[in-house]
Amino acid sequence: MSRSNPLSSRCTATSKATKLQCTQWVVGGGVCFHHGGAAPQVAASREARVAVWEAANRGDPIEVRDPGEALLAAATTADGLVQRLQHELAEAERLAPATLMALGEWLDRVGRLSKTVLDARIDERRTRVSEAQGQRIFTVLRDVLVELGHDVTPGSPTAQVVVRHLRAMAEPPAVTS
Repeated sequence: MSRSNPLSSRCTATSKATKLQCTQWVVGGGVCFHHGGAAPQVAASREARVAVWEAANRGDPIEVRDPGEALLAAATTADGLVQRLQHELAEAERLAPATLMALGEWLDRVGRLSKTVLDARIDERRTRVSEAQGQRIFTVLRDVLVELGHDVTPGSPTAQVVVRHLRAMAEPPAVTS
């Protein structure tokens, strides 16, 4: 694609006879309609490139995430898309080949991402990080309470209250319907 405008470039096809590149311009890159650019899969790829470029250049603030968190978010997003596709197929009167194809591709992607998440032991890492944060919070609370003159020896009423509240904070919230 062109450096001045990444969404516009010349057709990538070359003539067999002249060995010259086609002179047609293509929004999103790839080949022009004369050289197969009108084919559904080629048009879809071109539209995907345009969508990615627009999303990357939108200017919205982004959150810098840990690679493990980004991987877990990707797996979660992909799984959500699979669930939507499954719902769409269940609700459809007749099966659309494109939806079936998309579902198959996304099921494969979810499987690969899920395996990568498991291989990376992200849950174990999150647990270690959470435990370390809990220990730091406990240390700060203990130091503050000691400075205020409270007895925080193990088993004291103050220590029991602090431990009980920290454990309650660590438990997942109850789901209400």
